Amino acid sequence: MAVHVPLSREAVIEAQRLMLSTTICLLLVQDFLSFPPLWAWFLVFITSPGLRDELTLSKGRGR
Repeated sequence: MAVHVPLSREAVIEAQRLMLSTTICLLLVQDFLSFPPLWAWFLVFITSPGLRDELTLSKGRGR
């Protein structure tokens, strides 16, 4: 039986940062020429909505 545990926004963002760093490490290990770096960053960015929201909010707070 699955149990649903609500997570705080900070916990979700931290998990997404971990996924982002893992994705970057995996991209570096793969054959870099077969996967263009700019496309890699674009794919990571569009698949991390919480991280994208955090970056947008940070800009709005004047950081």
